[in-house]
Amino acid sequence: MALKEETVKLSVITGISIFFGLFFNILLGRRLGVSWQMDSFFVVIALFGWLGVFHTFFTALYIPVFNEIKKNDEKDSLVFADVVLKWVTIVSVVIVIIVLAFDDAVIRILAPGFTPQGIALSIEINAILMVSLIFFTISYTVMLTLNALYYYSVPSVTYLFDPLFNIASVYLLVPSMGVKGIAVSYLVSNVMKAGFLLLYLHMKTGWKLTARMYHPQAPALINKSTRMAFSGFVWSLKDVIVRNIASRLGEGAVTLFSYADKLVNILIQITVVPLARVFYTRVSEWAASSKWEDIRWLFMRTIRISMLVALFITGGSIVFLPSMLNIFFYQSKFSTGDIGILSALFKLMVGYFLLLSFEVYLSRIIYSLKKVGIVTLSAVSSAVALFISISMLSRHYGIYGLPLGVIFAEFLVCVIYYVCMKKALDLSMRALMRRFLPMVIVALVFVSGGIFVGNIVNNDLIMVFGVLPVWLLLYFLAARITAREELKILFSK
Repeated sequence: MALKEETVKLSVITGISIFFGLFFNILLGRRLGVSWQMDSFFVVIALFGWLGVFHTFFTALYIPVFNEIKKNDEKDSLVFADVVLKWVTIVSVVIVIIVLAFDDAVIRILAPGFTPQGIALSIEINAILMVSLIFFTISYTVMLTLNALYYYSVPSVTYLFDPLFNIASVYLLVPSMGVKGIAVSYLVSNVMKAGFLLLYLHMKTGWKLTARMYHPQAPALINKSTRMAFSGFVWSLKDVIVRNIASRLGEGAVTLFSYADKLVNILIQITVVPLARVFYTRVSEWAASSKWEDIRWLFMRTIRISMLVALFITGGSIVFLPSMLNIFFYQSKFSTGDIGILSALFKLMVGYFLLLSFEVYLSRIIYSLKKVGIVTLSAVSSAVALFISISMLSRHYGIYGLPLGVIFAEFLVCVIYYVCMKKALDLSMRALMRRFLPMVIVALVFVSGGIFVGNIVNNDLIMVFGVLPVWLLLYFLAARITAREELKILFSK
């Protein structure tokens, strides 16, 4: 199936998932507000996300190796998948046992600014979420296998599981269990995802669980993935580092930044993830055959589409999200001051989103080429830069130093990947800027115009339901003039 068709399907499914995810976070915020209980929940979620990276020590280069095996024998590639699935499951079980055995020390290191009450609640939430890590690892590995076989749309339906179960838990579990009810919903969701994906893999490929624990390519995969995964493991410390410092900035700081981060991740999930997933699968296959011209052609088309969409969504978010937040959290436990801080944090974090919209495609090419040294250099450098910059900036700017440090670290990643791939892809930053400049100018004009109109209107309902549709229409008409080639690529058959 064509790259664009699969990307569109993924985007639609992801969009629905994002809508439900946003609805869940609004419900949760309205019910619990900015509180120490929410701080505990978001700190444990950050730990869960970081520990979830451990499986990449087996799967960081899974798709390229799987493609190499599949090229010679597709049945053997499924045996390989079966062996890898067993080992990642075993490793996740060991990790969970270790973390639960030392949970008190782990939470105190992760959130040194928490009160004893906050630490106790974090430990209780952690005990539930850690079990779901095992099923998360299984579902992720199976998803990689299905993607490598060009199955995207149906597996992506599992994106809906988390938000739907979470929404149900707000009504059914949170009233009696508090935020621990959300942790239970994550556990149920991950169990369901793992079962669904395993069943789908069996139906499409005939895969069955075997007693085999070894495949000739498994040691090579682990060797290569371990070196590559170390980098991802280090860089995934980003969320842990930010929450660690946020826990020292007073009650609610973790929650406010986490909400801003979630809003930006909504943009990433809608615009970056679907295209990057399909892009990575295609590039990894071409890299195995050294099809450099094809890779460059795909990169240039993809990056132009990515930046056009990213600038469009960024502009609209900056102008209209504050009004949306005022409507969503009207008469809720979010105060006017909380909403103001959240809006400001989000506006800063869109800088990270724009950088990621460019960097992610360079990084996928580097992953496909198994350039472990480059990825390691980038991860270690950016993690160190993040910790230093965020520590310094938070002293001067408080909570606003958190997104500034994240932007600086992501910019460093961008520079490293661009320099390393410049020659191979025959990239010219000047040429790219010339291509992007009209898009940037249009975005700046419409952001400035939207903010100006917002100051005059000064009514959230009119901004969202009156000004927003007109703004979108005018922006699209302007893009037809200034980004004609990009729109032609985006809407071509």
